[in-house]
Amino acid sequence: MSIRIVTMSSTFYKMKRLVRNMSKKLDKKVKLTLIGEDVEVDKNVIECVTDPLMHMVH
Repeated sequence: MSIRIVTMSSTFYKMKRLVRNMSKKLDKKVKLTLIGEDVEVDKNVIECVTDPLMHMVH
């Protein structure tokens, strides 16, 4: 079993883009604060949490 460790920054980057686009679409000012971009986790964990996190933001 191979463990592929990556940072959360790729998931957070998607959130930044989503929030920016929603802000423009709704003509609202938004402040997004992200903490923990350098946290390293297994890629399978990131795949499991990315969609739920995006739905919470959206």
